Amino acid sequence: MTMTTWTNKKVWFVLVGVLAFGLLIDAAIAAYTVREYSCNTIVLDVKGDLVTSYATAGVSDDAMGYVTYSDWFAKTVELTEKSKTVKAIIIDIDSYGGLPVAGEEIANALKRTEKKNVALIRTAGLSSAYWAASGADRIIASRNSDVGSIGVSLQLRNFVEKNKKEGIRVTSITSGQYKGIGDPNRELTDDEKKMLQEDVDKIHENFVSAISENRGLPKEDVSKLATGESMLGEEALDGKLIDAIGDLADAKAYLAKELGEEVRICMPPAAESGS
Repeated sequence: MTMTTWTNKKVWFVLVGVLAFGLLIDAAIAAYTVREYSCNTIVLDVKGDLVTSYATAGVSDDAMGYVTYSDWFAKTVELTEKSKTVKAIIIDIDSYGGLPVAGEEIANALKRTEKKNVALIRTAGLSSAYWAASGADRIIASRNSDVGSIGVSLQLRNFVEKNKKEGIRVTSITSGQYKGIGDPNRELTDDEKKMLQEDVDKIHENFVSAISENRGLPKEDVSKLATGESMLGEEALDGKLIDAIGDLADAKAYLAKELGEEVRICMPPAAESGS
């Protein structure tokens, strides 16, 4: 009787040990799987026209095309900052620009994050899209990419001649000297043109200052490049507007070296209307 009881206990202990060992193996496999196969890098798109939010999408001349919302971008970077698994960001840029504030907000979001990041300019990274790229730790572009276009433009539509031909008369009643500025149904006054030019010049100065700060370049060097012209990748490299010529593989290689591990990419949720 005593012998039988002791034998049952031994069997019980062996079974518990086997079960515990099995659980430990499962946990180890799960941990290895998460470590080796879960993504550690997200790709964020900066493509099409850059606007600040869904509410400003209508200012685009290409409102039906691809649009990047800087508020969505900044929120996504902020959420990524809280992730324990995501360690790096690739900013995939293909844009001819947009609103200055949108480019500034994207650049600032990249400057705030502690995650390793690299901007990859594909066909184009121009105007406010280049402003956005300047906030990244590193900028890579193809030798055939269009880069730069550091400048500011403002276009106002004018229907005065069209209205005359169609016999349309428009009466505007406003208060405040400049409240009616930009009304397409009348010509700008010289004073209004001067004021708008001053605004454009100030934004241009802010643009140059931001690139100087973000890229660690003397302001006078940036000013020489801030003619509004775009340049191919190799010329941009000579002007220190980018750090290297390359593609996605080069961006991944840079991050792999920074992280000390293989780059495994996942995609974030798409931007939603009204985000």
